[in-house]
Formats: sequence, structure tokens, C-alpha cells
Amino acid sequence: MDELMEYDASHQMASVGKRFINFIIDLSVFYFLFHLLMGGKLSFIDESDPTSKIGLRLVTAFFLVLYYFILEGIFGTTIGKLITQTRLVDEEGNKPPLLNILIRSLSRIVPFESLSFFWSDNGWHDKWSNTYVVEKSSLK
Repeated sequence: MDELMEYDASHQMASVGKRFINFIIDLSVFYFLFHLLMGGKLSFIDESDPTSKIGLRLVTAFFLVLYYFILEGIFGTTIGKLITQTRLVDEEGNKPPLLNILIRSLSRIVPFESLSFFWSDNGWHDKWSNTYVVEKSSLK
């Protein structure tokens, strides 16, 4: 919460509960869209071949980064954030620059990044990209 006071006390940070709901909704939407788009195209995956599994993980990571980058880059929000009435902002309460959103999106594929909320007020993807998720009602 101290980070919030440093940039604008009028913007209320989204709660950890809402952030978790965003995560669950966005992951569900992502996998639904991923399977819808990739459906039969994933038939090349041979479960007994480690190289195929690595390929699938790389393809999934690429599309996950793309999902977040497109939604947050264009709209400043994701499906999860729309539902929980939260929004992505920079330290001044504005839509972050695309470079920050790209850093944020790429950060999500770092191993254990989603667990970083257990030892930090914000996740690594917030910290590394200088972004914040705030209550939409606290924005002008």
C-alpha cells in the first residue's frame, strides 16, 4: 500500500481478493480462447515426446503474453478487470505506456511470478513494469 501513497492517494488499490479473481477469470478466458483458436492445430503434440511438450509450453506462453498485451495495451483492462471494476494504471493514474505493458505481459511468464503476491504488496509484474491495478471508481 505504501507504493500507492507515493503516486496518488486518491487512487485506491484493488484488493488482493479482486486481483485473485482477475487472475482466475483471465486464465479461464485465456484457456477457453486458446483451445478455441488452436483446437485441432494441437494434434502435433506427442505426450511421450519432451520436445513436443516444450513446444506447447512456448506456444502457450506466447499467446498468454499476447492476450495480456493486446487487452491491456488497447483497452487498459482485461476481462477479469472489467468484471471486478478494476483498471491498470501507471504511477500518475493514467494508462501505462506500451513498453510498460509489454514488460508487464512478459513478466507473467516468469516461473513462480503468480506466487509473488505472497511476499509483496503487488506482484512482480506490477513492480517490474511500474504499474498498478486500482479500483475503477477511484479514477477521474
